Amino acid sequence: MYEAVAAGQTASDEGGALEHSQAIPKEAHATGVRRIPAAARSIIVLWTASRVAVVLLGWLMSTRLGWHRVLDPWQRQPWTALTGWDSVYYIRIAHEGYAEGPRVAFFSLYPLLIRGTEAVTGLGDAVASLAVSNIAALIGMMGIYVLGRDRLSPQHAWRAVLYLVLSPYAFALVLAYSEGVFIALASWLFVFSDRRRHLPAAALGLLAGMTRVNGLALIAPLAVVAWRRRSPAAAAVAAALLARARGWGYRRVSAWVGRPVSTVRGWLGRMAANSERVFMAFTRLVHELEADPAPAAPAGSPLADAVAAVGAGAAAVRRRFGVAVVVVSAWQVAAALTHGRLLAPTPPTKLINTSWHLVGFP
Repeated sequence: MYEAVAAGQTASDEGGALEHSQAIPKEAHATGVRRIPAAARSIIVLWTASRVAVVLLGWLMSTRLGWHRVLDPWQRQPWTALTGWDSVYYIRIAHEGYAEGPRVAFFSLYPLLIRGTEAVTGLGDAVASLAVSNIAALIGMMGIYVLGRDRLSPQHAWRAVLYLVLSPYAFALVLAYSEGVFIALASWLFVFSDRRRHLPAAALGLLAGMTRVNGLALIAPLAVVAWRRRSPAAAAVAAALLARARGWGYRRVSAWVGRPVSTVRGWLGRMAANSERVFMAFTRLVHELEADPAPAAPAGSPLADAVAAVGAGAAAVRRRFGVAVVVVSAWQVAAALTHGRLLAPTPPTKLINTSWHLVGFP
């Protein structure tokens, strides 16, 4: 699940959002040209293939494979069919603004982007609307990949993008609709939120609310994230440990959590020194709370194993006590069980806020 960092590798060796998926060859450094990362190239190929497939299938369905009803002439032309139905309202809003009738049901950002693209490029309304929606869909696919990679792994991230393209309603991402714009805004909003870049996240949230009514649904999860981060130090420590478990270097973790490198190095060093004790303690907790727990799978390093054990212990506590602790984060549970001294050089001799005795913390 986690990618180990190669020996001697530091965060300065790691690229940005997609860059660390592909090493930069020496000739690229010599010429000053940086190649597109492998993950980005794969996503571009998938994006291109999905558009070709949707257009080809639509053409076959309307001209060769029969249909359940007679089609209007415009529906037999792939170009006009891609800008039909609701697309007409977006294009009319871009040119004429809002008026009484169905137009008031459509949000304003997509028409504004269409109008802006026409003004800058000189393209027609059909081409501009399709360009905006499809380029936004590509940006959204990359955002989903980065989000999945940061939270899980590159393999999970790639599957998430693939499943999006294969979903039954993915054809809407090819049409001149606002879905692609919304997915781009929502995916990168959570990427920035995870990286604690609150100003860009707030801006993307505002734009998402101007794109579709679904944008209002982003308010609740972002509020929950903000609530869980009400203790900045604890949240930073938890984020640093999770990032290190994924194989991130010290400098990259430091930049992500917004703490000095020396501070982050101290946190991670103490967790590495305590990793065996933490793993044993929380594994014992899981066995005390559950009759037949699943065996812990190796996570890639002693520190990653310890972090996974903390998560498993917190999950066992939640399953045992339900709503009493369901709103408490895994790291708040760990802090309670270890008397707030999970990273202390000397472990606590007595635990509070619990009646359990963790063998790993004598």
